[in-house]
Amino acid sequence: MNDKKIAVVILAGGNVPKEMEKIASSRATIKIGERYILSYIVDAIKKSGFTREDIVALVPSDVMPALESLNIQLLPSSESIVKNMTCGANNFPSSEYENILFVTGDIPLITSEAIEDYIAKSLNANVSFTYPIIPRIDSEKLCPNGKRTYVKLVGGEFTGGNLFFANINFLHDKAELIEKIYSYRKAPLKLAGILGLSFIIKFVAKKLSISEIEKKVENIISANVKAIITSYPEIGFDVDKPSDLEEVNEYLKVKL
Repeated sequence: MNDKKIAVVILAGGNVPKEMEKIASSRATIKIGERYILSYIVDAIKKSGFTREDIVALVPSDVMPALESLNIQLLPSSESIVKNMTCGANNFPSSEYENILFVTGDIPLITSEAIEDYIAKSLNANVSFTYPIIPRIDSEKLCPNGKRTYVKLVGGEFTGGNLFFANINFLHDKAELIEKIYSYRKAPLKLAGILGLSFIIKFVAKKLSISEIEKKVENIISANVKAIITSYPEIGFDVDKPSDLEEVNEYLKVKL
């Protein structure tokens, strides 16, 4: 029986968008009431049945003292999300850990149930890397006034989540390629060079299926991947503008 543990890396580095600068100096120090957003995320992780307490968070070095009360390991973040992922992963030896759950540090509505569901589906998929996608009909149930970005594919409209699940060796083997692809995300011509023009055209025409995307990514990175369809909209609701924070405050007031 495989008794290796699942590690958790929270990615909370980077500055806030300009419109959030009056609220907080960094993503890691955004607050909901008197609590940091990270506090809500850590609570959900610790309550989940899979992850135990093997948690590190990548945060700006200057805010570390303010976050010590979270009682998790804090590491200084860099400007590169892939380098932060790798830095976090390096804290967990593959002799003890098989998989890592990456969580962005701006999803305060995440629940232990959502985390457990995603991890269970990812383990069942038995691939090197998974990424959650949420159907629009489910996403809009949480905060109807919140604005999310949706992609129309064969089979429906989906928004992306803010979790990633990977085999612990995956980043070590593919870090350089992932960094390259990530750096091209806002350079369509360079990205087309990797994905292929016919793929881009089919995407623009809204004629791509989830399985086609999975196969394309697998061919590029030479590893098995899976898009995990989840009905938990909390996974996709990130706070990156004041209106998102207002939505979260209103939602939590109702729940509390």
